[in-house]
Amino acid sequence: MDLCQYDAESMEVITVRSVRRRWITGLIVALTAVSTLSAANSAGATSGSTAASGAAGIWSAYIGTGGNTAADVSDAAFPGYPVIPGNTSSTAAGYHPGQTWWLDLISADRPAAKGTLVTLGDSITDGYNAYGPPGQRWTDVLADRLNTLPAEARVAVANAGISGNTVSVQPNPYDPTGQCCGPPAPQRLDRDVFSVPGVRTVLLLEGTNDLGGGDNAPPAPAAQVIAAMRGIADRVHARHLRIVGATVLPMCNAAGSDKEKNRLAVNEWIRTGGVFDEVLDFDAVLRDPADPTVMIADLRNDCYHPNAAGDQLLGRYIPLPAVLG
Repeated sequence: MDLCQYDAESMEVITVRSVRRRWITGLIVALTAVSTLSAANSAGATSGSTAASGAAGIWSAYIGTGGNTAADVSDAAFPGYPVIPGNTSSTAAGYHPGQTWWLDLISADRPAAKGTLVTLGDSITDGYNAYGPPGQRWTDVLADRLNTLPAEARVAVANAGISGNTVSVQPNPYDPTGQCCGPPAPQRLDRDVFSVPGVRTVLLLEGTNDLGGGDNAPPAPAAQVIAAMRGIADRVHARHLRIVGATVLPMCNAAGSDKEKNRLAVNEWIRTGGVFDEVLDFDAVLRDPADPTVMIADLRNDCYHPNAAGDQLLGRYIPLPAVLG
């Protein structure tokens, strides 16, 4: 399991790949309860393991000295001496006041599986407001379908969706500080896609936030979004991986407006450009036949996002051979 550490003082985010699955329960307890998780209670802790605690509203973390300490009755493997940012590495063993650890990635050994599908996207992939029955993101629906296959035929699904994310390198439309919505997709490709163990195929569903714009950035032209998608596809292919492109969902743009013309141009390129190994026409699945500038009313949460029923339909629509390769 990977952990992402956020250092509140230095505003530094570090991914640490060192904690095994058996320790997840202890970590969740530490992050959700205002209490201290001792080494004696951290079953299955392994090399570089961490424990988190909260007191007086300040979250802190402990980093172990290494090795499998599950059977240890003492807390010697989790030193109590403070590690002060700026003086020592943020991943050094010891007590790290003011640092919070977030779950980043769960990696489980499954030698018989074919590999991993990484879904690179924005809030639609992240699952924003996919509430109500069945209450799953489209990626979860897809994962459930894949899990019915024999182990040697299936792939795992790693969701790399970040709400507000853009597919092109530009100012974030919603946040002038650039901190809310993750680095643009090209800048996080190495971290969020290529570093995932066993990655075999990438599914790209982005562009809505670029094309829609916001207070901090104007709507992007189609050429900008297309160039960004092409660049991502080129980098994926350079690693001999597959990439599947999904069309941009309806956005409530006025018919004939520049924003709608740009969305349609991007989708036409996705469908016919020949850049992607497979194309998923999400736009065609959810658009209202009576008004193709919007999603079908019963399937949408708002102008940009499907509801749970819409997510379920997308997850069921995806042909499994398209993501299995």
